[in-house]
Amino acid sequence: MNLSVTGLSLLIVLAVGAAPTSSEAAADTEVTSNADAEVATDSAVDEEACQAVFGDEADHVENHRMRVQRIESVIQMGDHADILYFEDADEPSIMSIKGMTLVSSSIDDGVAEVRIESEAGLPCDDGVYSVETDQSIGRDAHVVAVLDDVVLVDYDGDLRYLSVDGAKVDWNLIWRSRFSIAPPRGKSTPAARRNARVNRARRAKRR
Repeated sequence: MNLSVTGLSLLIVLAVGAAPTSSEAAADTEVTSNADAEVATDSAVDEEACQAVFGDEADHVENHRMRVQRIESVIQMGDHADILYFEDADEPSIMSIKGMTLVSSSIDDGVAEVRIESEAGLPCDDGVYSVETDQSIGRDAHVVAVLDDVVLVDYDGDLRYLSVDGAKVDWNLIWRSRFSIAPPRGKSTPAARRNARVNRARRAKRR
C-alpha cells in the first residue's frame, strides 16, 4: 500500500534527530547538511524549526518507551526481515512521502539519510538530514528500526516503511511472549521431591 502525506499533522516524515536523545533513547544524532547537495548550505539546518517534524528529547524518550513495549527486535537478512513483536502487529506496508526522499540507510551505522524539499510545506530548510531509531518523523510517527536501504516506522500504531529507490522487503512477523518461566532448581523438581521422600523413609526405618 502506498501512503502519501501532505499535511504536517499527518506527516510521516523520515527525518533527522533535531535534538539529542537521552541515554534511554537513541544515541545522540547530529543534524547535518550535505555539502554535495546543491540545495544545502552550511547554515541550512534550523534545529529548533525542525523540531516540529523531528521531535525533541522528550519525544525521543517517549518513542523509545513505546518501541520497546511493542517490538523486541528487527533482524534483517538480505531482502528478508524478521520483526519480533510483543503486541498485535500487521505486515508493514511501503509508503511514499511528498517532499521527502530516503537517500541511504545502513543497519551497521544505524543511521539513515533523507533529503527534504521545503516546497512540500515542511518547516525545515532544504537539505540532507540524518535519522536514527526512536526519533520522531512527524506528529504521530517514529522510527522503529534503521535497516539496509529500509527504515521501519510506527505510524499511529501501524507499521510502515520507507525504502531507497522503492526497494521491497519480505517481512516476517514473529510473536514473542513478555513472560518466561524459569526451570525449577534443586529440591523444587518432582524428582528431587521424590528422592527426598525416599531418603526420609529410609532414615525413619533405621531409627
